[in-house]
Amino acid sequence: MRPSCERGPKMSNRRLPKGVLPLLILVVGVLGAVMMMKLKPAPPKRPSVPHTPTVQVVRVSDAAPRVTISGFGSVAARRRISVVPQVSGVVLETAPGFENGGAITAGDILLSIDDADYRLAVETAKAQVARQEFVLAQAEQEAQIAQREWQRIQAESGDVTLVRPNPLVLHGPQLKLARAELSSAEAAKAKAVLDLDRCIIRAPFDGRVIEESVDAGQYVRLGTALATIYATDVAEVAVLLDDEDLAFFAAPDAQGRDGAAAEIEAEFAGRRHVWTGKVVRIAGALDPRTRLVETVVAIDGGYQASDGRPALLDGMFVEVRILGEDLEGMLTVPRSALRDGNRIWMLGDGQRIRFRDVEVSRIDRESVLVSTGLLPGEEIVTSQLEVVTDGMKVGVAGRSAPAPGDGGGK
Repeated sequence: MRPSCERGPKMSNRRLPKGVLPLLILVVGVLGAVMMMKLKPAPPKRPSVPHTPTVQVVRVSDAAPRVTISGFGSVAARRRISVVPQVSGVVLETAPGFENGGAITAGDILLSIDDADYRLAVETAKAQVARQEFVLAQAEQEAQIAQREWQRIQAESGDVTLVRPNPLVLHGPQLKLARAELSSAEAAKAKAVLDLDRCIIRAPFDGRVIEESVDAGQYVRLGTALATIYATDVAEVAVLLDDEDLAFFAAPDAQGRDGAAAEIEAEFAGRRHVWTGKVVRIAGALDPRTRLVETVVAIDGGYQASDGRPALLDGMFVEVRILGEDLEGMLTVPRSALRDGNRIWMLGDGQRIRFRDVEVSRIDRESVLVSTGLLPGEEIVTSQLEVVTDGMKVGVAGRSAPAPGDGGGK
């Protein structure tokens, strides 16, 4: 017999449509998340704390401000000349200091030129003078003889109305010519002596040599520049300033009033050094290209080292600060306190910022000169804030916050 097999219930072949199952899972996940968010306890509420920026403030001083006008320039000697021989010849020797960068003293011999030809010229000129002195003596004697002869003829004739003879008869022109030739010979002698003296070239002042191009044995010609030297008694710096700056410092005048004092600062060998000077002259016209005025500051003894301070060098780039006069009735505030042209942030009551417009007379790199709009003792904000409003409350560095209820403002 064939074994019999029992069959279970018949399974259904029906399935869910494609894509329904992922959708069901997504819906169930969303519903679960919503239920979790609703069942989550709410966080405790905290009181909001307003943000108060901290600023730096300065108090307006009641001292009369002193304006400082700054500029830059290069050191240059007041006197600078070229060494030019006035005679020609071979250079016999030069002084040890007569070289690039060398120091010279007034009266020192810089170089000497062979003077043999010029000594001979002097002797020749002396001989010519002696000859002309003889000619003049002879002409004077002949003139005296002619004068006596004319007087004798006039006396013998007894006629005092005789016409005076031709001047040549009395040797007047001859005498005049002899005197002129003697003067010419004496001038030639003086010229020869002067040329002989010019064979020695001496330093006209204490100074330094910038450049030289001559040595012993070299033939030099009259009028050829051999070197450039400058005096070391006074150094000068020319600074270009706006014409408006001239109103804030004293300028020298024809009555002998000195110009304003000045400080000259430069870096030398890694250190900053300061020299003192004064304004000595101001150009009479604006520079047509820059529309600026050239102002010259003199530094006495600037080329000499002293008090641990090096000597200035010609051409050194320096900063000049001209010390202006005290300005009564004006106030000074830091440059950082000026906003939007002429606005300043004041610190009012309750440490609140108050906007105030002022009248500005001058602005430089570090400070602003205010003529009206501020009072001594008031406080102004110097910090920079990205967002600020009139009446905004701020904290002040190094100062405790005001008590609640303190408010209002100026």
